[in-house]
Amino acid sequence: MTALAVALLLAAAPVPVAEYREGDARVELYGEAGPCVGSARWAVFLQGPVRVPGCWLWVGDSVQIAWLDGDFSKVPARVFRKPEIL
Repeated sequence: MTALAVALLLAAAPVPVAEYREGDARVELYGEAGPCVGSARWAVFLQGPVRVPGCWLWVGDSVQIAWLDGDFSKVPARVFRKPEIL
């Protein structure tokens, strides 16, 4: 792959706007809608090889996430931080 092709792929990759880490698990929040509808935005849960997409909304003092595997999370918004981009 040429350097230009790699640069284009990296430029097109979505970048998380916030993340929450606990142990080896991480939740990333994105500004893009992805598969979400309305004002919901794309989220991803990551732990080892497990990746679960979801849709998030900021509601009051919490981030509510509907995971596409059918689960739901309500996380205090204060735990999210600016992501560490490697």
